[in-house]
Amino acid sequence: LTENKTSFPEGFLPKKGLTENKTSFPEGFLPKKGLTENKTSFPEGFLPKKGLIDCHCHLEYMDETVIEEATQRMQAVVTSVAHPKDAVRMLEVAKKHKGFVYLALGLHPSEVVKFTDEQINEYCNMVRQNKSNIVAIGEVGLDRHWIKDEAEHKRSKSVFKKFIELANEINVPLVIHTRDDKSSGISVMDETLDLLQHAKVPVMMHCFSSREHITECEKRGYYMSMNTILYKSKSYGKIARDCPLDLIVLETDSPWMDPQSSELTNRPWKIEQAAEKIAELKHMSKEEILRTTTENAKKLFGI
Repeated sequence: LTENKTSFPEGFLPKKGLTENKTSFPEGFLPKKGLTENKTSFPEGFLPKKGLIDCHCHLEYMDETVIEEATQRMQAVVTSVAHPKDAVRMLEVAKKHKGFVYLALGLHPSEVVKFTDEQINEYCNMVRQNKSNIVAIGEVGLDRHWIKDEAEHKRSKSVFKKFIELANEINVPLVIHTRDDKSSGISVMDETLDLLQHAKVPVMMHCFSSREHITECEKRGYYMSMNTILYKSKSYGKIARDCPLDLIVLETDSPWMDPQSSELTNRPWKIEQAAEKIAELKHMSKEEILRTTTENAKKLFGI
């Protein structure tokens, strides 16, 4: 599959109001590999933070300067493609930053209805051909918030099954998106967990937000990814508090979900703020939270 062979419908991303993000550095400051503390004066709080792993972000909507700064602050990032139009470019980004940028390829459930079965099959074939260049399939899943028509939702479930089968086939983890429509009275998490019974690979629940399903996810050994939205939501904090630490990983979903702003200014290294909040909620040190969640991420993605 190449960009010239398949025409994908426009839509999904970028979202309204999304503009090219430029990382703002202090005047005269350009991060470069090889800089050391003794030779360079970093802004306060900037010192490299090796050991941080963002398990879910969208580098396709951030510019190269974000990756450059992330390499100074972090150990790795996992970027999840949610639309096939970004797949080829992000494969190149992952190759360029091999050993730092890791890639998941998926299709956001709200976009499924815009693709024909033939296009989805072609995309799956492209994923197969690049199985050595990815660490997961995702994000994929179910979404009743955006998909309200039952016929469309039924097809979305069928495509989700296809991606579960593909993950089993090429033996990579699944990164799962779920979102409820509160007015429907139907639990999309129940539907998702039902389909995931067919998964034979590790599973990460992206932006996990279902307190009533913690026990079931723990029983299955699913990783529950905690987002930087922790800084804004007390109810989300209670979920993080109750999740077992040995199954928690950290994510930003950047450039969305900024902990201090409603703008598209979240960045991968802000997972450290999620760790701080979890440490506070669990009455543990931030260092212990980071150490454990980093090891969880390495185990999950094999990095």
